[in-house]
Amino acid sequence: MRIIDACSGQELVRIFGSATLWLERNADQINSLNVFPVPDGDTGMNMLLTMRSAVEEASRSTDKSASANVEAIHSGQPHYNYIISVE
Repeated sequence: MRIIDACSGQELVRIFGSATLWLERNADQINSLNVFPVPDGDTGMNMLLTMRSAVEEASRSTDKSASANVEAIHSGQPHYNYIISVE
């Protein structure tokens, strides 16, 4: 596995896009793992919707720097729940 210690804003959006594609294929499996605090079975779907929203927001950004894309990814996440952490 290649370790990435720096990336451009556009590379960051591509990384998040790849993660979103992975979630699209695996959301049901993640849903089946959800047991805490309530086994509601929607964690995978919530993560997928969060990632889709974040990637869409970052893709619309006119500033393609990494810091601007991190801001766009944060603003694209639903305000009620931060399932995905970007630091």
